[in-house]
Amino acid sequence: MGPSGETGSVTNTDVAIVSFDSTHQPGLAVLVEAVLAEFGFGVDPLLEADLADPGGHYGAVWVALDEGDVVGSVAVRDLGDGQAELKRMYLEPNYRGRGLGRQLLERALTWASAQGLDAVVLDTAEQMTGAQRLYESAGFKRLGARTESGVTNVAASCCTGSSCDGGERLHRHRALRHWAG
Repeated sequence: MGPSGETGSVTNTDVAIVSFDSTHQPGLAVLVEAVLAEFGFGVDPLLEADLADPGGHYGAVWVALDEGDVVGSVAVRDLGDGQAELKRMYLEPNYRGRGLGRQLLERALTWASAQGLDAVVLDTAEQMTGAQRLYESAGFKRLGARTESGVTNVAASCCTGSSCDGGERLHRHRALRHWAG
């Protein structure tokens, strides 16, 4: 919904992208739950545990605010070895297609570059085709698919750039596409 609860396209609003602070936590949690539901997912306490303290879980988090309401988000964490992971890239449906997602993405990529990180990886659900187009337009490449078996600590390979480093990380994922930029 838009800032006043209406549905449909949002126009003529001033949306600000700001660094996350603890007052944004409830709105961020609502945003994530709503977008997950839109794509047929429920909130998983293991996958969404970071939402209790996003600022403590990620190296940087930003939210898009419209009249004080959280309408978008993005987070980044340093994975070590020069790699960053893009997380929590979400927008309310009425705010998509207006360049706000690109602004959030650029904010995260600029932060990663300023930290000296030379590779950024992300996962996105297969259903999130608009997000996939955004990532492709920003130079990200598909690295393959990951699946969620519903079992905690499912092993999945971690790749960056155009090749896989052969390492393994433990994950529990929804049906995802793995990307690098």
